[in-house]
Amino acid sequence: MQLTKSGTFPATFSWSYLEERDADYIYANEPIEDLTDVYFYRKDRFPAGLPPLSFEELKEQSLTVVGVGGYWYETVLAKEDVIFQIVATEEEAWNMLYHGRADIFIENDISGIVQKQQFLEAAADEITYSDPIRTIPLYIMFSRKHPDAASMIEIWDTGMKKRRADKADSQTQ
Repeated sequence: MQLTKSGTFPATFSWSYLEERDADYIYANEPIEDLTDVYFYRKDRFPAGLPPLSFEELKEQSLTVVGVGGYWYETVLAKEDVIFQIVATEEEAWNMLYHGRADIFIENDISGIVQKQQFLEAAADEITYSDPIRTIPLYIMFSRKHPDAASMIEIWDTGMKKRRADKADSQTQ
């Protein structure tokens, strides 16, 4: 990210849109894909499943959330006064969740499925996840300082528009 900001690299991915980055980066118009965040939880803690509760509902139910410091949810959870345990790594979060020291771990669905298997191995089957709590588009961010950035954005956006059109055509046939 810093190398793209300085102009050493023309682009970096994948990033959600944040207005404060506009001064240093140009976002592609076309997203790479959508990122879906969910609540991971122990099946025995919520045997009937866990709906995608609001952060206010997490607070009302006194549920403890574990998460990696610096992620998007840290500020929101603090603002809502949700019980939040900050850890340095995903592995620590998975271990806290597995050992019952937290009720919920917020993670994107794809990374979470891979991580729980990696960190919990055979115990991974004891953990499942909720329906989406948030879905956001992810983008390539291009450097405002790199000389090829403008042409690369044009190439990217043209290619992604064509890909989406081709996909839509194949689904209607």
